Amino acid sequence: MLNEPFRPDLALDLPEGVVVRVLFGQSGPAQARLMDLWPAARIHKAESGKPWLETPGGGHHPASITHTAGLDALAWTVAGALGIDAEPWHRPVHPRLLDRIRHPREADAWCADPLRLWTAKEAVLKALGHGLRTPMRSILLEETGTHTARCRWNGHEFHLAFHDLPAHRLCVAHTHSFL
Repeated sequence: MLNEPFRPDLALDLPEGVVVRVLFGQSGPAQARLMDLWPAARIHKAESGKPWLETPGGGHHPASITHTAGLDALAWTVAGALGIDAEPWHRPVHPRLLDRIRHPREADAWCADPLRLWTAKEAVLKALGHGLRTPMRSILLEETGTHTARCRWNGHEFHLAFHDLPAHRLCVAHTHSFL
């Protein structure tokens, strides 16, 4: 998809042209860590705060960043919208918080893995460009496979891919159809 010169700790290539690069270790500013590995690329933010990646040759790609203890990840695509979130496995999700983020029509299976629910909803909100301004409870998730889900929200359809890393749960939400 892109001629990227760096080698991250983990590379995930998803369908529909979505690229995820994960850096493990001490969490720090994702832009600085990426620039150390790929000096010709730049991460910019739109007025809305949503990031995009500028690549050598003038490419502009929708992007999303997540960083948490011990992990930085950057996702980008050739077109469409995407969001990424990761959380450490040991991060608790309090039952009261679970009540505030779970959609009333979501299957009980989502409650059995609240960290999966949280990362999925945060990834969708990042893809929408809303951040946490939109209530997580308004987003309805549907399981489509062991490591996949779908979300339809206000005319948008997102496909979600979950990745269980050694110390983190990671979720990428992306639009299915590209222009």
